[in-house]
Amino acid sequence: MNDPDFEIPDTNKHKVYKLAPYLVYAKQTDFSKFIRIYIPRCPYAKNTINTNKRRSTSALPKPPRENDVEKSLRRTRKAIKGYALNNDFEIFGTFTYKHDRQNIEKCKSKFSNWLKNIQKRYGKIEYIAVPEFHKDGKSIHFHVLIKGYKGKIRRAINPHTGKLLVKKGHKIYELPSYRSGYNTIKMIDKKESTSTKVAFYLQKYITKDMPRLFRKNRYWVSRGLNKPQTTNNPEEWYTNIKPDRVYPNDYGQILEFDVGKNPLVDMFWRVKQK
Repeated sequence: MNDPDFEIPDTNKHKVYKLAPYLVYAKQTDFSKFIRIYIPRCPYAKNTINTNKRRSTSALPKPPRENDVEKSLRRTRKAIKGYALNNDFEIFGTFTYKHDRQNIEKCKSKFSNWLKNIQKRYGKIEYIAVPEFHKDGKSIHFHVLIKGYKGKIRRAINPHTGKLLVKKGHKIYELPSYRSGYNTIKMIDKKESTSTKVAFYLQKYITKDMPRLFRKNRYWVSRGLNKPQTTNNPEEWYTNIKPDRVYPNDYGQILEFDVGKNPLVDMFWRVKQK
């Protein structure tokens, strides 16, 4: 864990708030490999949508006021991170185009057709696709997380040297089934830390300048992906276990407990795996 001096939170100070059922004094979110507990410094109203409108019994630093675009980006990043952390994706890929790179509708159609074709040939896959503009601000490419791909995967060749492609010590692969342009593939291992890195890596592409696709959404996901499950004011099991990670902030602290290490953690883990 990050803080060796961490002390298990004393929830007795929240007893007065438990008499007010509309307040949240702790929030549990269950991911595929860990449980996250958020403990605010001061409880807030349950049905509050905008953090700027939270009711609190003490003066806390106020978050900057968000406009509609900022709210949309924050929600999109949260959704992308939740999907990435809560599904065991196996491939992280980047897909580019040889032709019509600046025609967003054509690129979208080509990518959609490729997804349909590979599922007809190899079976259902699960995915998250995030579009991004190239540095020219016009040409488009996709960053994609994939699970369940059963087609051929081969090592990528560096077009300049003719040698097997390696980036930062990682072997780079490609999917021969994709013929609309160039693609690079990294295989994702099963470590929780790797899944977290991939989630944050994908989040960074969620910007106000990204193209809106797929019914005006900023990203595209397959049906049936596991979503994080959230519970307000869970049982206080977390006061009896030392967390694996602690992240303090101005508004409280986040505790994370890995699944599979402690029977009590596993008992309160509510994720339904496929």
